[in-house]
Amino acid sequence: MVRRSARCESHAPTSYTIRVHYKDGTVHALVTNTAPTRPALPLPGAHQGLVGLRQRAELLGGTVPSGTTADGGYELRLELPVSGEP
Repeated sequence: MVRRSARCESHAPTSYTIRVHYKDGTVHALVTNTAPTRPALPLPGAHQGLVGLRQRAELLGGTVPSGTTADGGYELRLELPVSGEP
């Protein structure tokens, strides 16, 4: 799921960072990309990847809040509960 959420360059040229950590029974992943260097391409089915990520996370009891950052980039947070130790 983290790998899929980092496919931001398929929409517009950008760079991104991924941070993953485990705390209190939950895996937290943060994918942040910079503002694109050109407008995003108007692709058919845009944002369907986000819909699929949210559906998968919900099936596992998790969440995927996402949105635009103050500098024009995009941020996606993946939070998944896990049982036992990682």
